[in-house]
Amino acid sequence: MPFRPRSRRGRPRVRPRIFWFLMGAVLAVGLVRLYGPLSTIRGQSVRMAQLRATKAGFLAQQTDLEEYKRFLATETGQEAAARRMGYLRPGERRVVFVPAKDPQSKGSAKARPSAAAPHQPKPSEAKPRR
Repeated sequence: MPFRPRSRRGRPRVRPRIFWFLMGAVLAVGLVRLYGPLSTIRGQSVRMAQLRATKAGFLAQQTDLEEYKRFLATETGQEAAARRMGYLRPGERRVVFVPAKDPQSKGSAKARPSAAAPHQPKPSEAKPRR
């Protein structure tokens, strides 16, 4: 029986062991009920930290792109972009340098095919005619 007999004042008294057992049970139930929301909050804070780091990377990239955009707005930037795309100024001629034969390749002529020779497809690459 969890209650002691009535005291002189008329209210029942609870035994200390049963009292602490009931308090522990209430605390355990409360912690179990709070675990879900607390774990959700923890997961959200971790995700927010990841998103802040990603945002910082995007802001740095945006700053670099804006700087590059300002460079392309200048005449020097436009010329550099045009040269990267293969354009030449009037009167200029394209010169292509072919690397010299490597002396350690032991005379292998098949190491680099000649730039003048057209590409000959292998029999497996040839398309059948219809």
